[in-house]
Amino acid sequence: MFNIGGFLNVTTENWLVWFKRNKEQVRDIHLHDAERGGKGHLPLGTADLDCQLLLKTLIDNDYGKFVS
Repeated sequence: MFNIGGFLNVTTENWLVWFKRNKEQVRDIHLHDAERGGKGHLPLGTADLDCQLLLKTLIDNDYGKFVS
């Protein structure tokens, strides 16, 4: 599972670089927005996750697994 909001909470690493490097192992993306190093489990579009970039990335990388 890739907890993208949790990822934003605990690291300064670029989530896009991480996802591209590990996409074959990702079976589910736990989707929520978060503040980098701050609050998590926020509604999409209210914090630091670029939702449009995430969706484009999933499409461009043929991600066909779960998003929950």
